Amino acid sequence: MFERAMAFVERWEGGWSDDPRDPGGLTKWGVTLRALAAAALDVTGDGRVDRRDLAAMTRAEARAFYRAAYWNACRCGDMPPAVALLVFDSAVNQGPRRAARIVQAAAGVAADGIVGPVTLAAIEREARLRPDSFLRDVAARRALHYSGLPHIVRFGLGWFRRLFAAHLEAARLPNIRDGYAAPRADS
Repeated sequence: MFERAMAFVERWEGGWSDDPRDPGGLTKWGVTLRALAAAALDVTGDGRVDRRDLAAMTRAEARAFYRAAYWNACRCGDMPPAVALLVFDSAVNQGPRRAARIVQAAAGVAADGIVGPVTLAAIEREARLRPDSFLRDVAARRALHYSGLPHIVRFGLGWFRRLFAAHLEAARLPNIRDGYAAPRADS
């Protein structure tokens, strides 16, 4: 499932970007310099993490970073595929702790920003009981977060296009881990 979710994210994350108005800052393939520094990923091996590390990062290194910093950090591999895609994309675009808090709030558990067994059980339950409305709830909570950001006027249209595309893509995936999609009658 990681490969499918990664393919979705790669459609939205471009190459090199250094837009001073972008709150994410310097970015390559969606990996920000801040995220690279926080992970202490010294790609060049010169003892510091700076823009040269981001420039030197290969596509394979970026994908490995995505897997560790976003997919694994949010335990997306333990989630139903549809939910995993929405949470992974949120982690990439909004940060892993924010993504965790969003799905936790949608699942009705304490939003502490750490996906653990309680969160995973609640996600599984909600994905079985109300598959469509649960996905919509996760997406709506992502939208609420975007709407409160100061850069909404400049970047909001792109953020919402990406969110709607993520929701459509997620709706095509099974909503429980074993591949059986519960009947979708809660629309």
